[in-house]
Amino acid sequence: EALFEDYASNFESSLVDELGYNAFHRMRRGFDRALAQENESTEKKFLKVVDAGCGTGLAGVEFRNISQSLIGIDLSPKIIEHAKTKRPGLYDSFQTGDIKPILRDYAKQPISLLVAADTFIYFNDLTDLFASMKDGIEEGGYAVFSLENVSEESEARLNAIVPEWRWQLTPSGRVAHRKEYVEDIAKENGFQTVLYDKLDNFRAEKGEGVRGHLFVLRKDFSLQKDEL
Repeated sequence: EALFEDYASNFESSLVDELGYNAFHRMRRGFDRALAQENESTEKKFLKVVDAGCGTGLAGVEFRNISQSLIGIDLSPKIIEHAKTKRPGLYDSFQTGDIKPILRDYAKQPISLLVAADTFIYFNDLTDLFASMKDGIEEGGYAVFSLENVSEESEARLNAIVPEWRWQLTPSGRVAHRKEYVEDIAKENGFQTVLYDKLDNFRAEKGEGVRGHLFVLRKDFSLQKDEL
């Protein structure tokens, strides 16, 4: 939280202008493809949409037109204040705090779509996070999110040494996850992977493009029944 509080005033310009960040555009395009695959309209309105790690609203802008109610959640009160100033009226409400307990609190009135642009890259083990997603997302609801991947060289080395590796701390302090680990833990929590896409060069790090993942999941309780 302290890191993002200090970073708040320069957050968007640093991310977009300096690092060439573009995941939020690509997430919406990927989500539209996923909806088409599921034979749903790309203009479908979702009753309750949560933008986890909303920052100043980059992803919120992309998903506003399919949101009846758009809720921004962030650890940093300062960043939320910047979002209110920079994009007034974009969000219907805000919450400040850790996404996991907040998602669990939605169990009685679950959300229909969870959006998380570069939010989950600060979690290593995803067990508790996905359990919270299972609690907070309605049956048939969606989650669309980006994750980081290791470099091609690191991936080859890890696959050779530890084929079942799950996550890896990167030099930037962010966490990279293995695609298969995410798919497995999603299924364990009742989520079907509707769409997966590589998200290469979604951000630059020291002049080099960063590799990433784009996931669109749909909550399907029958998956958990199959596991029983």
